[in-house]
Amino acid sequence: IPEPEVEISYDPESGWPEAPVCDWSCEAGFGLWEGECLMTTMVDCDPEGAPENATADLVEVSISYDEESGWPNPPLCENWTCDPGFGDWNSECLSETTTGCVDDPPDNAETTDPDQMVSIIWSDESGWSDPAVCDWECVEDFHLDEIDPICVQDVSIGSCWVQWPQEIDTWPGVSTAFYGVVEAGDVPVEEGRTLGLRAELCWSAEPIFEDTSIESLTCEPGVYNVDGMPGMGNYEYETRVAFEEPGQFEYVYAFSGDGGASWKLCDRSERPPDDQPQLDGPGELTVFVGPPNHNFAEWDDEADRPLGWFFWEGMITEQIVRESDDDPHIFVGDTSARVTRVSDENEENTMWSPVVAVEPGELFQATMWYFDNDPTVRANIAYEFLDEEMNLVDRRFVLSYTSDQDQWQTRQTEAVAPEGAVLLRIGGRLYRQTSESPVGGQVIIGAASIERL
Repeated sequence: IPEPEVEISYDPESGWPEAPVCDWSCEAGFGLWEGECLMTTMVDCDPEGAPENATADLVEVSISYDEESGWPNPPLCENWTCDPGFGDWNSECLSETTTGCVDDPPDNAETTDPDQMVSIIWSDESGWSDPAVCDWECVEDFHLDEIDPICVQDVSIGSCWVQWPQEIDTWPGVSTAFYGVVEAGDVPVEEGRTLGLRAELCWSAEPIFEDTSIESLTCEPGVYNVDGMPGMGNYEYETRVAFEEPGQFEYVYAFSGDGGASWKLCDRSERPPDDQPQLDGPGELTVFVGPPNHNFAEWDDEADRPLGWFFWEGMITEQIVRESDDDPHIFVGDTSARVTRVSDENEENTMWSPVVAVEPGELFQATMWYFDNDPTVRANIAYEFLDEEMNLVDRRFVLSYTSDQDQWQTRQTEAVAPEGAVLLRIGGRLYRQTSESPVGGQVIIGAASIERL
């Protein structure tokens, strides 16, 4: 835009300046862009085009000048990438969302809600999770398997009974096996279990009747015994229980062929006759007060000693049989062991329990129950760690002895299995009370226990 003239001023040092550039404007169809008159130019796309939880892919795009509106805003970026932890779902970046379920029920089942919405989640490693199958239920005469998500055929429960034991005495903490049998026709067996048939051992301190609700009983599931009564249409189950509380209980086996919707309680009355006495009603269980005894209440028919115990030749063992409910010489069960010292040699007056398996570093607590009111003898507790060939690894006799009392007393010790030990047994030794005490002193042993701590 030329003008007639412009004013300039002289400078004594630099002289006259150059004439300034004339004012100008872009020609029609061109727009001013960073000091240039252009029709088009390249700019970065607008990152606001990316959704939430995403990062735009910045690329250059072309824009054109318009005489009426001027230069336009850069267009939104078309390409973007979801941030870590988010996946693209209908042009949104989400970590989880809902979608329709998969209408694919298992065999012998039908979908209950094909329009059900289910949640799916995003994983940067595997992408979106598969939607869940729509809710379904088993068709009539089928029920849901107790382990796998399949429908199995209902089973008709026939005769059933407590197989063994029909009555039993035990002690708190002792694992006891119970067996029950049911007649149920041809039941499929897969991976060691019966499909459609469930069994539980149930017990109660209250009387159990045919119509007793299983919800009122304490129950543990039974495991199918693959080797029990094969090919007879009978199915045998085993349940192992370590009862914690002493008392007297009744027990039954319960069987269900419809997934637990109904149960049949089975006692001893339907048990087929064999060489054992036929008993009626629920099984009878007594859990005695006291620790696991194992042997002093049960004697070996072939030897005059408690089963599994080893006594040196300096000791005579006799059985004490309960004569009354308040017999002070009986600790638990119906019998105890009376041990008589018949030698002056300490080594010959030692007894040892059956062995238990151990691992080096394990900590054990050994306990023995004595009744010692004899002033001529005293007893203590001992333990031995052995290797796999019964060679001695370590032996200790605890310097804590019984005293003369008209009541039961314990001797107890802790022991850590040393290197090389694979077996442990506990025991005790009888000693003369004084050097003048005669041979023949007696103590009574009621129970012994080995507990891992």
